Amino acid sequence: MSNSKETIDPLDWEIIEKLRENGRLSNSAIARELNITEGTVRHRVKRLTEKGILKISGAVKPGYVEKELLVVLGVNISESSKLRSAFEKITKLPEVRTTFITSGRYDFMIVVAVRGNRGLINFLTTSIAGVKEIVSTESFIVLKTDNYWI
Repeated sequence: MSNSKETIDPLDWEIIEKLRENGRLSNSAIARELNITEGTVRHRVKRLTEKGILKISGAVKPGYVEKELLVVLGVNISESSKLRSAFEKITKLPEVRTTFITSGRYDFMIVVAVRGNRGLINFLTTSIAGVKEIVSTESFIVLKTDNYWI
């Protein structure tokens, strides 16, 4: 979790939106569409990625990844003062795709991708069990999704 807040201006958001529509769009193509120079796009994309604001990557629908099981976990920790520590540990686990600090019943909701039932058992008994701040979890196996990519 970052303590400093980087300013993102309207042009940054326009560039980000173009990349969200098509992550393979070239800097030149973005520049043409926004009527700015390619160097401006290149500089801003570099700054946003170096600051950890923007990440450009390939993603696959979970149903196409063989033997991959997508699981959402509700997680509770022992005390709220340990929220930051637990968050940082959870996000570093290799199976974790997304981590949300939430209000309501759970302190966190996390999305993990594991290799079938055995992978889930291993994650619950080894990986996440190593995060000592956690006192309970509840697992929800995703049966189908059309709008989530891993």
